[in-house]
Amino acid sequence: MSDLPVQSITPHRLFDVLQKEYLICILRAKIYPIAKHSAYWDKLALQKKDKICFLKNKYSLLSIFDDDKILKLYEKIVYNDYGLPNFYYPNEKVKDSQMYWDVRNYFTEKSKIKFLNEFGKVTVGIIKVSNLDKKELCIDSDGLIYILNFDDVSRIL
Repeated sequence: MSDLPVQSITPHRLFDVLQKEYLICILRAKIYPIAKHSAYWDKLALQKKDKICFLKNKYSLLSIFDDDKILKLYEKIVYNDYGLPNFYYPNEKVKDSQMYWDVRNYFTEKSKIKFLNEFGKVTVGIIKVSNLDKKELCIDSDGLIYILNFDDVSRIL
C-alpha cells in the first residue's frame, strides 16, 4: 500500500472547477491559431460539458448551461474585465508548460483588444508587438500608439 496522501474533492467542488475549466477550454479553442490545437480544446470542452451535465443531473444542481445568471457569474470569475483570464491548470507541471502558450496566444500580434484610454474612455486597438517578458503590449488605436501592461487590456474575441 502506498504512503501517498489521497486527495478527495467533493462533488460540489468538482462541479465548480469543471465549469471554470470548461470556459477556459472554450477560450483556448478561440485563441489557439493552429486548427488541431483548437480542435483539441473544443473536444476537451465537450468532455467537461458531459461531466458537468452528469453531475448536475446526479446532484440536482444548476449549471452554466441552465441559467444565464450563473453563466455570467462564472464568465466574470474566469475571464476578468481586464488582464489575463484566470487560466486553470491541474498542477504546477502543466502550469509551467501551458502558461507560456496561453499568454502568447491570448496577446498575439494583430489581436483586437480594448482598454481605457487616458480620458477613461473604453478604446479599441490592435496589438502590434507583445513583449511577454515585460508583460507589455504595443497597441495601435487609430494611429495612436500606446504601451500598456497586460493588466490594463482585455482581448476582444
